[in-house]
Amino acid sequence: MPSNLHMVEETKQIKFIQTVIRNRETSRDEFIFYSNRLMRVLIEHALSLLSFNDVTVRTTNGLDYVGKRSTMDTRVCGVSILRAGECMEPALCEVYKDARIGKILIQTNDKTGDTEVNIILSHHSYTLNNDFFSNFVAFVRIISFTI
Repeated sequence: MPSNLHMVEETKQIKFIQTVIRNRETSRDEFIFYSNRLMRVLIEHALSLLSFNDVTVRTTNGLDYVGKRSTMDTRVCGVSILRAGECMEPALCEVYKDARIGKILIQTNDKTGDTEVNIILSHHSYTLNNDFFSNFVAFVRIISFTI
């Protein structure tokens, strides 16, 4: 398994949620509730992989509390694949209030038959065609200036 692949530990609670979701007799409301719950667990796990430093803060009753503060200089940006991954947006926004949300729409150009990727990040729009994928690094650099 690659070192950059992280898996959520399969606790009894996770196993329970997966059982409810996979049961064909589960009602629609239960399916939605437990799917959303599992997505929040997944997002929480992903956020726990960010780097943090120790920090001491003063509580309202005058005591010191040693906790953690994110060391990230940049913001978290979630990118949804339209028509497929938008269901995770609410979970991200529930657990990380300042998350930026981007959108990707992958579709076929009716005139050329080429695959196009339409990307919207932070109120900026990009359309990529097959030729552009050959220089994906350039796109990543463009995006880094707009986020």
